[in-house]
Amino acid sequence: SVNEHIKTIRRFIDYLYSEDYIDKPISIKLLKTTKDISKKGLTDDDIKEILASIKGNDFISCRNRAIISFFVDTGVRVSEIINIKVTNISDVVNVTAKNKTRTVPISPKLQLILLKYMKVRAKNLHNDSEYLFYSRSGKKLTNDSIEKMLKRIRLDLHPHMFRHYYISSLLKNGVNLFYISKLVGHSSISITQTYLDYVDNENILDSVKKFSNL
Repeated sequence: SVNEHIKTIRRFIDYLYSEDYIDKPISIKLLKTTKDISKKGLTDDDIKEILASIKGNDFISCRNRAIISFFVDTGVRVSEIINIKVTNISDVVNVTAKNKTRTVPISPKLQLILLKYMKVRAKNLHNDSEYLFYSRSGKKLTNDSIEKMLKRIRLDLHPHMFRHYYISSLLKNGVNLFYISKLVGHSSISITQTYLDYVDNENILDSVKKFSNL
């Protein structure tokens, strides 16, 4: 909650600087927080329910449906999704973060959702934007605008919940830990390992049963 107040003060300072009330911008750092990965994450049913709650075929509805589907299917960070450009998309997506680019696969289902979104996007007034997702007025989306969009759908939703769901789903399906770490852009595999505590023993046993050294 303190960081939310700091974000508001930052915007006010930006306004003061843009209107020449102050001579130079003032930088206020956010407080560092420890990442708490809740065991009560999103389930497959939650994802279906969230997507089903977005009604309509207008630009905003199609965009929001595509954004959430993108989160679920690729595990990208909110800071990454707002910077994805149309040219970054094919049967994979090239994601750039901290001057490093990684390639993440896109499922056929997400490709279909994006195709439907692009058809609606083509009819939008601001369809010449270089960014894949943008606001109603054609402006680049921000972290805050994505978070507010999710809150309107469900109060407890946060972008990182989808990333958590993505990583946990891959682990439960037996995907190699090193592969996952590279896919999601973790700086160290030890970060990815923290998610292992949230994989049930039942999932581990089911995965191991599929393999044999004989």
